[in-house]
Amino acid sequence: MTEDSYQDTLFEDPIGLRFRHAREKARWSIEAAAQQLKLPVAVLDAIEKEDWGRLGAPIFVRSYLGSYARLLGLPISIADEVVKGTQQPQLASVGNVPPRRRLDRRLGTLARLALTVAVIAAIAAGIWFLQGRLPGATQADAPGTLVASATPGPSVAATAPVEPATQPLSADSTITEPAPFNATAGAGDAAIGPAASGAAAQAGEIQLRFRGDSWIEVLGADGVALERGLVGAGAERRYGPGRAIRVMIGDAAAVDAFSGNSPLDLSPYRTAKVARFTVSSDGSLHPVTSD
Repeated sequence: MTEDSYQDTLFEDPIGLRFRHAREKARWSIEAAAQQLKLPVAVLDAIEKEDWGRLGAPIFVRSYLGSYARLLGLPISIADEVVKGTQQPQLASVGNVPPRRRLDRRLGTLARLALTVAVIAAIAAGIWFLQGRLPGATQADAPGTLVASATPGPSVAATAPVEPATQPLSADSTITEPAPFNATAGAGDAAIGPAASGAAAQAGEIQLRFRGDSWIEVLGADGVALERGLVGAGAERRYGPGRAIRVMIGDAAAVDAFSGNSPLDLSPYRTAKVARFTVSSDGSLHPVTSD
């Protein structure tokens, strides 16, 4: 009788030692056994040390022990012995809780929920109140907002000022804006710029009557722009006699030109739709020689 068989007949080893002795007898290292089972080394170490708590729930203990036992040729019943010996978790019975205590628990939960809702509502109300009270938060102080004044006074235009020459005019508009040139010009400059339609024409005066929208540019003899921008259909421009100017009309087909009451032919000065010409001090038209 060998020493191992004598020891087996004398007493039975603990389960953890049985696994360890079986592994060593099979000449397996614990790392090699873990690799063979595709389990962490810590699982096999817990089995050999009978640290069942590290293995988790009983269902995992049974699975680990069964796999390790099959690898080492030990009986599968070892897993059942271990599972029976482990302490099962104690579940609290709801039926043993008195009804009054269950009611108190529910009321406590509802009270906490109501308190949370009340706190959130109070915070939201405070934010809303502060937004209405803080300076600069009212609609009257918002930029770009018009507020009616309680006291009578002159009205203030809300739109930004624009150059009169850049605004299109309708056919029935009356042009009353000031001429876009220096206010200190001489008496001969007074007729240069927009004028009311229907006024009597002077001899040598150049008139432009717009049947459609057209862009124009009018320069004085010194090169200073007297007018530049889009002119709407139905508008009229007059340039008094005795003043040398340079004119460019973007859509000459939409503009009729007159000298006094005599129509002028702009076709000699047109290139495509654009007409360029100069007006001498005697009211005669000439082509533009250089830009």
